[in-house]
Amino acid sequence: MPLSKFVVSSLLSLITLFMMMMAVCIAMSTGRSHIRNPLMVEDLRFTPPCPEIDYNFHPETGNFLCVIPTAKQCFEECQYVGCTEWFFANLMSSTNQSYNPYYRCRCVPRMNMCLYNPIPPEFRDF
Repeated sequence: MPLSKFVVSSLLSLITLFMMMMAVCIAMSTGRSHIRNPLMVEDLRFTPPCPEIDYNFHPETGNFLCVIPTAKQCFEECQYVGCTEWFFANLMSSTNQSYNPYYRCRCVPRMNMCLYNPIPPEFRDF
């Protein structure tokens, strides 16, 4: 007795779905080294303050690759590149002028948000 077109089509769809799930599982188990995030900066390193080159703003990621030593300066730089909101979870006020030698600043244009947080030691180039 021959199988109907619907049954054959359904079986082929299930086999295809199963093969796709297997491919995803294999990719995840191998550490996904072949999947790259286009927003990541290779060998990301933050350097000491460099106001003479506008804190080395990286437009693709929104990172200022030089330390911006105060929250107030960070917010001013963010506003200059288009981020006018101070992220609510930043550890200090946007008007704080305390010197922070190991803090980074980032503008996230899609959210209109300015981030200011500590730089992990492995990302410091000083």
